[in-house]
Amino acid sequence: MIFTGDIIDAEEALRIGMVNRVVPHDELPQATRELAQKIAKNAPIPIALAKRGLQNFYKMDLAQAVDYEVMTLSVCWNSEDRVEGMKSFVEKRDPVFRGR
Repeated sequence: MIFTGDIIDAEEALRIGMVNRVVPHDELPQATRELAQKIAKNAPIPIALAKRGLQNFYKMDLAQAVDYEVMTLSVCWNSEDRVEGMKSFVEKRDPVFRGR
């Protein structure tokens, strides 16, 4: 598509993995809201680090990307939210993440 300028429809975008879901236009606001709510239920630290990584990986070589990944794993592992996530899983309840 980059080289040819071909335009594809939603079904083709789904088929080739460019998108992970297709909804009718009138259902898009609700589907978007549901996805945002699902993301918001997760621990904020790994979400923020993943977002930053996705925004910056194109600037990194492989060694820098691996270093970033190691750093993010360390930050997440040492967070209070990781403890809360594991505890809530064992206790079979929804976690209460605080971004710490």
